[in-house]
Amino acid sequence: MWRALFVVLVAAACATTRSVDDEPASGKMGIQVSAKDLAHHGQQRILRDAGARGVERLAFAQQVRRNGDAEIEVELAAATVDGNTHCTVKVMVLALPSHDLLGIAEGGGTTQGHGDVALADCITSVGVALIERKVQPLLRRRYAGR
Repeated sequence: MWRALFVVLVAAACATTRSVDDEPASGKMGIQVSAKDLAHHGQQRILRDAGARGVERLAFAQQVRRNGDAEIEVELAAATVDGNTHCTVKVMVLALPSHDLLGIAEGGGTTQGHGDVALADCITSVGVALIERKVQPLLRRRYAGR
């Protein structure tokens, strides 16, 4: 039984591992992802992962470690639990290398339950949705014709 559980855990860990290059592939926009947990819930990894998942959904972009065209900073602005979990996520978009602010998207969500798993689900769903619906059009307009 423990061997089966170990295999499942290892497979799950490998499934979420993403390869991040230093430079974007030819024709792709490079986006660096960072995270801030302003609500102090220890969710840095989840915030970064939400940013990475959002970038994966942008056909014209690729997450990079450095030398990006833009940076997406995902922030947990607030989180509360009252039977359900509520979160407010901000996504700041910065031009690189100048760090000029290009835009801010903010949204909130609710997930059933409480605890770290519910908070992670809330952060991920809101963060990915903000990147897809708000950040993507901003980046397309800003970097059109590249």
